[in-house]
Amino acid sequence: MKSVVKHSLFAVIGFGLLFLTGRAETLTWTNTVGGSWNQAANWSPNKVPVAADTAQITTPGTYLVTIDTPASVTQLTVGAASGTQSVRITPAGSITLTGASSFATNTVFDWNGGTLAGAGTFNFAGTVTLTGTGDRAIDTTRITTTGTTTWSGTGRLLGYYAGSWLQAGSLNVTVPTTLVWAGYGGGPAFINSGSVSFTTNFTFSSANVTNLNAWSHAGGEMSVVNSNFRHAGNATLGANAILGLDGGTIASIEGPITAPANALRFRGSDASLRTKDLFTPSLWQSAGTVRQLTNVTVARYNQSGGTWVMSTPSSIANYALTSGEFRGQALVATNVWWLAGSINRDGDGSLPVLTVPAGGLLALSTTADHNLSTYDASKPGHVRVAGTFTWANDSRILGSYGSRLELLGTSTISGQATFVWAGYGAGPAFVNSGSVSFTTNFTFSSANVT
Repeated sequence: MKSVVKHSLFAVIGFGLLFLTGRAETLTWTNTVGGSWNQAANWSPNKVPVAADTAQITTPGTYLVTIDTPASVTQLTVGAASGTQSVRITPAGSITLTGASSFATNTVFDWNGGTLAGAGTFNFAGTVTLTGTGDRAIDTTRITTTGTTTWSGTGRLLGYYAGSWLQAGSLNVTVPTTLVWAGYGGGPAFINSGSVSFTTNFTFSSANVTNLNAWSHAGGEMSVVNSNFRHAGNATLGANAILGLDGGTIASIEGPITAPANALRFRGSDASLRTKDLFTPSLWQSAGTVRQLTNVTVARYNQSGGTWVMSTPSSIANYALTSGEFRGQALVATNVWWLAGSINRDGDGSLPVLTVPAGGLLALSTTADHNLSTYDASKPGHVRVAGTFTWANDSRILGSYGSRLELLGTSTISGQATFVWAGYGAGPAFVNSGSVSFTTNFTFSSANVT
Protein backbone atom coordinates (compact mmCIF):
# COMPACT_ATOMS: atom_id res chain seq x y z
CA MET A 1 0.00 0.00 0.00
CA LYS A 2 2.83 2.40 0.87
CA SER A 3 4.39 1.63 -2.52
CA VAL A 4 1.21 2.60 -4.35
CA VAL A 5 0.87 5.86 -2.40
CA LYS A 6 4.54 6.65 -2.94
CA HIS A 7 4.35 6.16 -6.71
CA SER A 8 1.12 8.17 -6.89
CA LEU A 9 2.77 11.02 -4.98
CA PHE A 10 5.73 11.03 -7.37
CA ALA A 11 3.33 11.11 -10.32
CA VAL A 12 1.50 14.13 -8.93
CA ILE A 13 4.77 15.94 -8.16
CA GLY A 14 6.10 15.13 -11.63
CA PHE A 15 2.96 16.38 -13.32
CA GLY A 16 3.07 19.53 -11.24
CA LEU A 17 6.68 20.22 -12.18
CA LEU A 18 5.87 19.63 -15.84
CA PHE A 19 2.95 22.04 -15.60
CA LEU A 20 5.07 24.68 -13.90
CA THR A 21 7.94 24.45 -16.35
CA GLY A 22 5.63 24.48 -19.39
CA ARG A 23 3.32 27.36 -18.40
CA ALA A 24 3.19 30.58 -20.45
CA GLU A 25 5.21 33.46 -19.06
CA THR A 26 5.67 37.15 -19.78
CA LEU A 27 9.33 38.00 -20.29
CA THR A 28 10.71 41.54 -20.30
CA TRP A 29 13.94 42.64 -21.97
CA THR A 30 16.32 44.19 -19.41
CA ASN A 31 19.66 44.74 -21.20
CA THR A 32 19.66 48.43 -22.15
CA VAL A 33 23.03 48.03 -23.88
CA GLY A 34 21.41 45.70 -26.40
CA GLY A 35 22.26 42.15 -27.34
CA SER A 36 21.02 38.81 -28.62
CA TRP A 37 17.43 37.67 -28.26
CA ASN A 38 18.78 34.17 -27.63
CA GLN A 39 20.61 35.05 -24.38
CA ALA A 40 18.64 34.22 -21.24
CA ALA A 41 20.49 36.85 -19.17
CA ASN A 42 18.95 39.60 -21.32
CA TRP A 43 15.44 38.75 -20.09
CA SER A 44 13.54 38.82 -16.80
CA PRO A 45 13.01 36.16 -15.70
CA ASN A 46 16.28 34.78 -17.06
CA LYS A 47 15.12 32.54 -19.88
CA VAL A 48 14.81 32.77 -23.65
CA PRO A 49 11.17 33.23 -24.71
CA VAL A 50 9.45 30.16 -26.15
CA ALA A 51 6.31 29.72 -28.25
CA ALA A 52 3.84 29.95 -25.36
CA ASP A 53 5.38 33.14 -23.95
CA THR A 54 4.74 36.84 -24.33
CA ALA A 55 7.86 38.91 -25.01
CA GLN A 56 8.07 42.60 -24.06
CA ILE A 57 10.84 44.93 -25.20
CA THR A 58 9.52 47.85 -23.21
CA THR A 59 12.41 48.90 -20.96
CA PRO A 60 13.29 52.60 -21.56
CA GLY A 61 16.55 53.29 -23.37
CA THR A 62 18.06 53.26 -26.84
CA TYR A 63 19.34 49.82 -27.79
CA LEU A 64 19.23 47.04 -30.40
CA VAL A 65 17.91 43.50 -29.98
CA THR A 66 19.24 41.07 -32.60
CA ILE A 67 17.39 37.93 -33.68
CA ASP A 68 19.85 35.65 -35.47
CA THR A 69 18.25 32.28 -34.71
CA PRO A 70 14.64 31.03 -34.99
CA ALA A 71 12.40 32.60 -32.33
CA SER A 72 8.76 31.85 -31.45
CA VAL A 73 6.36 33.68 -29.14
CA THR A 74 2.64 34.15 -28.72
CA GLN A 75 2.74 37.94 -28.46
CA LEU A 76 5.45 40.58 -28.92
CA THR A 77 5.34 44.18 -27.70
CA VAL A 78 8.10 46.63 -28.61
CA GLY A 79 8.22 50.25 -27.43
CA ALA A 80 8.99 52.05 -24.16
CA ALA A 81 8.07 55.43 -22.74
CA SER A 82 11.44 56.87 -23.77
CA GLY A 83 14.38 56.10 -26.03
CA THR A 84 14.38 54.13 -29.27
CA GLN A 85 14.00 50.37 -29.12
CA SER A 86 15.27 48.58 -32.25
CA VAL A 87 14.86 44.97 -33.34
CA ARG A 88 16.95 43.44 -36.13
CA ILE A 89 16.29 40.08 -37.75
CA THR A 90 19.22 38.65 -39.72
CA PRO A 91 19.13 36.17 -42.64
CA ALA A 92 19.62 33.31 -40.14
CA GLY A 93 16.80 34.50 -37.90
CA SER A 94 13.02 34.20 -37.91
CA ILE A 95 10.05 35.16 -35.75
CA THR A 96 7.00 32.91 -35.56
CA LEU A 97 4.02 34.57 -33.97
CA THR A 98 0.70 32.98 -33.02
CA GLY A 99 -0.92 36.12 -31.59
CA ALA A 100 -0.41 39.82 -32.24
CA SER A 101 2.65 42.03 -32.13
CA SER A 102 2.89 45.80 -31.81
CA PHE A 103 5.83 48.08 -32.52
CA ALA A 104 5.27 51.61 -31.19
CA THR A 105 6.04 54.82 -33.07
CA ASN A 106 9.45 55.20 -31.37
CA THR A 107 10.72 51.80 -32.54
CA VAL A 108 12.84 50.60 -35.44
CA PHE A 109 12.48 47.20 -37.09
CA ASP A 110 15.47 46.37 -39.29
CA TRP A 111 14.50 43.51 -41.61
CA ASN A 112 17.98 42.47 -42.70
CA GLY A 113 16.79 39.02 -43.79
CA GLY A 114 15.01 36.05 -42.30
CA THR A 115 11.33 35.19 -42.01
CA LEU A 116 8.23 36.58 -40.35
CA ALA A 117 5.86 33.65 -39.90
CA GLY A 118 2.87 32.23 -38.12
CA ALA A 119 -0.87 32.75 -37.78
CA GLY A 120 -0.38 36.02 -35.89
CA THR A 121 0.01 39.57 -37.16
CA PHE A 122 2.94 42.00 -37.14
CA ASN A 123 1.95 45.66 -36.66
CA PHE A 124 4.65 48.28 -37.21
CA ALA A 125 3.81 51.89 -36.30
CA GLY A 126 7.44 53.01 -36.19
CA THR A 127 10.29 52.92 -38.67
CA VAL A 128 10.87 49.82 -40.80
CA THR A 129 14.00 49.27 -42.86
CA LEU A 130 14.60 46.47 -45.37
CA THR A 131 18.38 46.20 -45.63
CA GLY A 132 21.02 43.77 -46.83
CA THR A 133 21.37 41.47 -49.82
CA GLY A 134 19.83 38.35 -48.28
CA ASP A 135 16.29 37.22 -49.02
CA ARG A 136 13.56 37.90 -46.47
CA ALA A 137 10.17 36.15 -46.33
CA ILE A 138 6.55 36.43 -45.21
CA ASP A 139 5.19 33.00 -44.32
CA THR A 140 1.40 32.86 -43.75
CA THR A 141 1.34 35.93 -41.52
CA ARG A 142 0.16 39.48 -42.24
CA ILE A 143 2.32 42.54 -41.64
CA THR A 144 0.97 46.08 -41.41
CA THR A 145 3.18 49.15 -41.69
CA THR A 146 1.74 52.54 -40.73
CA GLY A 147 4.96 54.49 -40.22
CA THR A 148 7.88 55.15 -42.58
CA THR A 149 9.37 52.16 -44.40
CA THR A 150 12.56 52.28 -46.47
CA TRP A 151 13.61 49.40 -48.70
CA SER A 152 17.30 50.01 -49.37
CA GLY A 153 18.67 46.43 -49.51
CA THR A 154 18.59 44.44 -52.74
CA GLY A 155 17.47 41.22 -51.04
CA ARG A 156 14.14 39.91 -52.35
CA LEU A 157 10.91 39.58 -50.39
CA LEU A 158 9.50 36.05 -50.74
CA GLY A 159 5.90 35.17 -49.96
CA TYR A 160 4.69 31.78 -48.72
CA TYR A 161 1.16 30.53 -48.11
CA ALA A 162 -0.57 33.81 -48.99
CA GLY A 163 1.47 35.95 -46.60
CA SER A 164 0.44 39.60 -46.95
CA TRP A 165 1.75 43.12 -46.45
CA LEU A 166 -0.68 45.98 -45.84
CA GLN A 167 1.28 49.19 -46.45
CA ALA A 168 -0.69 52.01 -44.85
CA GLY A 169 2.16 54.44 -44.13
CA SER A 170 4.85 55.62 -46.53
CA LEU A 171 7.15 53.21 -48.39
CA ASN A 172 10.26 54.28 -50.29
CA VAL A 173 11.98 51.67 -52.47
CA THR A 174 15.41 52.88 -53.55
CA VAL A 175 17.06 49.75 -55.00
CA PRO A 176 16.25 47.23 -57.76
CA THR A 177 14.61 44.22 -56.16
CA THR A 178 11.63 41.83 -56.27
CA LEU A 179 8.53 40.74 -54.40
CA VAL A 180 7.92 37.16 -55.50
CA TRP A 181 5.95 34.03 -54.64
CA ALA A 182 8.23 31.39 -53.11
CA GLY A 183 6.30 28.51 -54.69
CA TYR A 184 4.47 27.17 -51.60
CA GLY A 185 0.80 27.78 -50.87
CA GLY A 186 -0.80 30.90 -52.34
CA GLY A 187 1.09 33.88 -53.71
CA PRO A 188 1.85 36.89 -51.50
CA ALA A 189 -0.33 40.01 -51.35
CA PHE A 190 0.88 43.61 -51.34
CA ILE A 191 -1.79 46.23 -50.60
CA ASN A 192 -0.98 49.93 -50.58
CA SER A 193 -3.43 52.27 -48.87
CA GLY A 194 -0.78 54.86 -48.01
CA SER A 195 1.91 56.20 -50.32
CA VAL A 196 4.58 54.19 -52.12
CA SER A 197 7.51 55.51 -54.12
CA PHE A 198 9.85 53.53 -56.39
CA THR A 199 13.01 55.15 -57.76
CA THR A 200 14.40 52.31 -59.90
CA ASN A 201 13.62 48.84 -61.31
CA PHE A 202 11.20 46.63 -59.40
CA THR A 203 9.45 43.31 -60.13
CA PHE A 204 6.23 41.83 -58.78
CA SER A 205 6.15 38.13 -59.68
CA SER A 206 3.22 35.75 -59.01
CA ALA A 207 1.82 38.19 -56.47
CA ASN A 208 -1.48 39.92 -55.71
CA VAL A 209 -0.86 43.65 -55.94
CA THR A 210 -3.43 46.33 -55.04
CA ASN A 211 -2.93 50.08 -55.05
CA LEU A 212 -5.68 52.07 -53.33
CA ASN A 213 -3.94 55.42 -52.89
CA ALA A 214 -0.74 57.17 -54.01
CA TRP A 215 1.80 55.34 -56.18
CA SER A 216 4.81 56.96 -57.84
CA HIS A 217 7.63 55.53 -59.91
CA ALA A 218 10.39 58.01 -60.64
CA GLY A 219 12.51 55.95 -63.05
CA GLY A 220 13.48 52.50 -64.23
CA GLU A 221 11.18 49.64 -65.15
CA MET A 222 8.49 48.08 -63.02
CA SER A 223 7.53 44.64 -64.31
CA VAL A 224 4.36 42.91 -63.12
CA VAL A 225 4.65 39.23 -64.11
CA ASN A 226 2.08 36.46 -63.71
CA SER A 227 0.30 38.50 -61.04
CA ASN A 228 -3.06 40.02 -60.18
CA PHE A 229 -2.69 43.79 -60.39
CA ARG A 230 -5.41 46.23 -59.37
CA HIS A 231 -4.82 49.97 -59.57
CA ALA A 232 -7.64 51.95 -57.96
CA GLY A 233 -5.62 54.86 -56.60
CA ASN A 234 -3.60 57.56 -58.32
CA ALA A 235 -0.29 56.71 -60.03
CA THR A 236 2.43 58.93 -61.45
CA LEU A 237 5.29 57.69 -63.64
CA GLY A 238 8.41 59.79 -64.09
CA ALA A 239 10.12 60.77 -67.32
CA ASN A 240 12.22 57.59 -67.51
CA ALA A 241 9.79 55.16 -65.88
CA ILE A 242 8.04 52.16 -67.45
CA LEU A 243 5.15 50.13 -66.02
CA GLY A 244 5.08 46.80 -67.86
CA LEU A 245 2.09 44.48 -67.40
CA ASP A 246 3.61 41.22 -68.54
CA GLY A 247 2.74 37.60 -69.31
CA GLY A 248 0.20 35.90 -67.08
CA THR A 249 -0.88 39.11 -65.34
CA ILE A 250 -4.56 39.95 -64.87
CA ALA A 251 -4.79 43.71 -64.47
CA SER A 252 -7.62 46.09 -63.62
CA ILE A 253 -6.83 49.77 -64.21
CA GLU A 254 -9.50 51.72 -62.31
CA GLY A 255 -7.73 54.89 -61.20
CA PRO A 256 -5.88 57.76 -62.88
CA ILE A 257 -2.37 57.25 -64.27
CA THR A 258 -0.13 60.13 -65.31
CA ALA A 259 2.76 58.93 -67.45
CA PRO A 260 5.07 59.91 -70.31
CA ALA A 261 4.68 58.46 -73.80
CA ASN A 262 4.79 54.65 -74.01
CA ALA A 263 5.46 54.32 -70.28
CA LEU A 264 2.35 52.18 -69.67
CA ARG A 265 3.05 48.96 -71.59
CA PHE A 266 0.77 45.95 -72.01
CA ARG A 267 3.18 43.12 -72.79
CA GLY A 268 1.23 39.92 -72.24
CA SER A 269 -1.36 40.68 -69.59
CA ASP A 270 -5.13 40.38 -69.65
CA ALA A 271 -5.83 43.99 -68.73
CA SER A 272 -9.12 45.83 -68.21
CA LEU A 273 -9.18 49.61 -68.58
CA ARG A 274 -11.97 50.92 -66.35
CA THR A 275 -10.93 54.58 -66.19
CA LYS A 276 -10.78 57.28 -68.83
CA ASP A 277 -8.19 59.19 -66.81
CA LEU A 278 -5.01 57.99 -68.46
CA PHE A 279 -2.97 61.15 -68.74
CA THR A 280 -0.31 59.98 -71.15
CA PRO A 281 0.63 60.87 -74.74
CA SER A 282 0.51 57.20 -75.74
CA LEU A 283 -0.13 53.62 -74.64
CA TRP A 284 1.85 50.66 -75.92
CA GLN A 285 0.54 47.12 -76.40
CA SER A 286 2.85 44.38 -77.68
CA ALA A 287 1.08 41.22 -76.47
CA GLY A 288 -1.83 39.93 -74.40
CA THR A 289 -5.36 41.34 -74.29
CA VAL A 290 -6.43 44.86 -73.36
CA ARG A 291 -10.16 45.19 -72.63
CA GLN A 292 -11.28 48.77 -72.87
CA LEU A 293 -14.42 49.19 -70.76
CA THR A 294 -14.62 52.98 -70.83
CA ASN A 295 -13.72 55.80 -73.20
CA VAL A 296 -9.93 56.16 -72.97
CA THR A 297 -8.93 59.49 -74.48
CA VAL A 298 -5.18 59.05 -74.91
CA ALA A 299 -3.45 60.87 -77.74
CA ARG A 300 -1.92 57.76 -79.31
CA TYR A 301 -2.31 53.98 -79.04
CA ASN A 302 0.64 51.97 -80.35
CA GLN A 303 -0.20 48.30 -80.94
CA SER A 304 2.44 45.85 -82.15
CA GLY A 305 0.77 42.64 -81.00
CA GLY A 306 -1.98 41.12 -78.90
CA THR A 307 -5.67 41.99 -79.00
CA TRP A 308 -7.30 45.34 -78.19
CA VAL A 309 -10.94 44.68 -77.25
CA MET A 310 -13.12 47.79 -77.15
CA SER A 311 -16.49 47.45 -75.44
CA THR A 312 -17.60 51.09 -75.52
CA PRO A 313 -17.52 53.87 -78.13
CA SER A 314 -14.20 55.69 -77.93
CA SER A 315 -12.25 58.40 -79.63
CA ILE A 316 -8.50 58.58 -80.02
CA ALA A 317 -6.26 60.99 -81.89
CA ASN A 318 -3.70 58.54 -83.31
CA TYR A 319 -3.71 54.76 -83.64
CA ALA A 320 -0.82 52.69 -85.01
CA LEU A 321 -1.56 49.00 -85.68
CA THR A 322 1.63 47.23 -86.73
CA SER A 323 0.57 43.72 -85.70
CA GLY A 324 -2.12 42.05 -83.63
CA GLU A 325 -5.87 42.64 -83.62
CA PHE A 326 -8.34 45.42 -82.97
CA ARG A 327 -11.67 43.89 -81.89
CA GLY A 328 -14.88 45.84 -81.24
CA GLN A 329 -16.77 48.69 -82.89
CA ALA A 330 -17.36 52.45 -82.71
CA LEU A 331 -13.72 53.53 -82.56
CA VAL A 332 -13.22 57.03 -83.93
CA ALA A 333 -9.54 57.68 -84.68
CA THR A 334 -8.32 60.84 -86.35
CA ASN A 335 -5.16 59.31 -87.79
CA VAL A 336 -4.63 55.58 -88.28
CA TRP A 337 -1.47 53.88 -89.50
CA TRP A 338 -2.51 50.35 -90.46
CA LEU A 339 0.77 48.60 -91.14
CA ALA A 340 -0.49 45.05 -90.60
CA GLY A 341 -2.80 43.03 -88.38
CA SER A 342 -6.57 42.63 -88.17
CA ILE A 343 -9.56 44.92 -87.68
CA ASN A 344 -12.57 42.83 -86.64
CA ARG A 345 -16.10 43.67 -85.60
CA ASP A 346 -17.35 42.45 -82.24
CA GLY A 347 -20.59 44.27 -81.51
CA ASP A 348 -24.19 44.83 -82.56
CA GLY A 349 -23.32 46.10 -86.04
CA SER A 350 -24.98 49.49 -85.63
CA LEU A 351 -21.78 51.50 -86.11
CA PRO A 352 -18.59 51.05 -88.15
CA VAL A 353 -15.77 49.21 -86.45
CA LEU A 354 -13.45 52.12 -87.26
CA THR A 355 -14.31 55.64 -88.41
CA VAL A 356 -11.71 58.13 -89.65
CA PRO A 357 -13.44 61.54 -89.65
CA ALA A 358 -13.06 64.35 -92.19
CA GLY A 359 -9.61 65.86 -91.85
CA GLY A 360 -8.18 62.56 -90.65
CA LEU A 361 -5.98 59.95 -92.33
CA LEU A 362 -5.98 56.19 -92.80
CA ALA A 363 -2.61 55.07 -94.18
CA LEU A 364 -1.80 51.51 -95.24
CA SER A 365 1.88 50.72 -95.58
CA THR A 366 4.32 47.78 -95.47
CA THR A 367 3.89 44.67 -97.59
CA ALA A 368 2.18 42.65 -94.85
CA ASP A 369 -1.44 41.53 -95.11
CA HIS A 370 -4.28 43.57 -93.60
CA ASN A 371 -7.32 41.59 -92.42
CA LEU A 372 -10.88 42.93 -92.18
CA SER A 373 -13.50 40.60 -90.70
CA THR A 374 -16.11 40.02 -87.96
CA TYR A 375 -16.96 37.74 -85.05
CA ASP A 376 -20.62 37.56 -86.20
CA ALA A 377 -21.23 36.52 -89.81
CA SER A 378 -24.49 38.51 -89.85
CA LYS A 379 -22.74 41.77 -88.89
CA PRO A 380 -19.88 42.47 -91.33
CA GLY A 381 -16.79 44.40 -90.42
CA HIS A 382 -16.86 48.01 -91.59
CA VAL A 383 -14.15 50.68 -91.90
CA ARG A 384 -15.37 54.16 -92.93
CA VAL A 385 -12.93 56.85 -94.04
CA ALA A 386 -14.31 60.37 -94.37
CA GLY A 387 -10.84 61.86 -94.49
CA THR A 388 -7.81 60.90 -96.59
CA PHE A 389 -6.99 57.31 -97.50
CA THR A 390 -3.53 56.29 -98.75
CA TRP A 391 -2.33 52.82 -99.74
CA ALA A 392 1.32 53.03 -100.63
CA ASN A 393 2.74 49.50 -100.64
CA ASP A 394 2.35 46.19 -102.45
CA SER A 395 0.11 44.58 -99.86
CA ARG A 396 -3.32 43.02 -99.56
CA ILE A 397 -6.55 43.68 -97.70
CA LEU A 398 -8.16 40.32 -97.04
CA GLY A 399 -11.88 40.68 -96.34
CA SER A 400 -14.36 38.05 -95.19
CA TYR A 401 -18.07 37.75 -94.31
CA GLY A 402 -19.01 40.74 -96.48
CA SER A 403 -16.80 43.19 -94.59
CA ARG A 404 -16.65 46.65 -96.14
CA LEU A 405 -14.10 49.38 -96.79
CA GLU A 406 -16.01 52.64 -97.36
CA LEU A 407 -14.18 55.67 -98.77
CA LEU A 408 -15.92 59.07 -98.59
CA GLY A 409 -12.98 61.44 -98.98
CA THR A 410 -9.86 61.60 -101.16
CA SER A 411 -8.05 58.32 -101.71
CA THR A 412 -4.72 57.56 -103.37
CA ILE A 413 -3.60 53.99 -104.06
CA SER A 414 0.02 53.97 -105.25
CA GLY A 415 1.12 50.42 -104.50
CA GLN A 416 0.55 47.29 -106.59
CA ALA A 417 -2.01 46.17 -104.05
CA THR A 418 -4.88 43.69 -103.90
CA PHE A 419 -8.35 43.81 -102.36
CA VAL A 420 -9.28 40.15 -102.03
CA TRP A 421 -11.75 37.73 -100.44
CA ALA A 422 -10.16 35.78 -97.57
CA GLY A 423 -12.24 32.69 -98.29
CA TYR A 424 -14.77 32.92 -95.45
CA GLY A 425 -18.44 33.89 -95.83
CA ALA A 426 -19.32 36.47 -98.49
CA GLY A 427 -16.70 38.43 -100.40
CA PRO A 428 -15.64 41.89 -99.15
CA ALA A 429 -17.07 45.18 -100.39
CA PHE A 430 -15.07 48.17 -101.69
CA VAL A 431 -17.32 51.27 -101.74
CA ASN A 432 -16.11 54.67 -102.98
CA SER A 433 -18.33 57.75 -102.80
CA GLY A 434 -15.46 60.22 -102.81
CA SER A 435 -12.54 60.34 -105.22
CA VAL A 436 -10.01 57.56 -105.65
CA SER A 437 -6.82 57.62 -107.72
CA PHE A 438 -4.83 54.54 -108.77
CA THR A 439 -1.26 55.22 -109.91
CA THR A 440 -0.18 51.66 -110.75
CA ASN A 441 -1.48 48.10 -111.07
CA PHE A 442 -4.27 47.06 -108.71
CA THR A 443 -6.30 43.87 -108.31
CA PHE A 444 -9.84 43.26 -107.04
CA SER A 445 -10.37 39.54 -106.45
CA SER A 446 -13.71 37.91 -105.47
CA ALA A 447 -14.89 41.30 -104.20
CA ASN A 448 -17.93 43.58 -104.58
CA VAL A 449 -16.76 46.93 -105.97
CA THR A 450 -18.94 50.03 -106.05
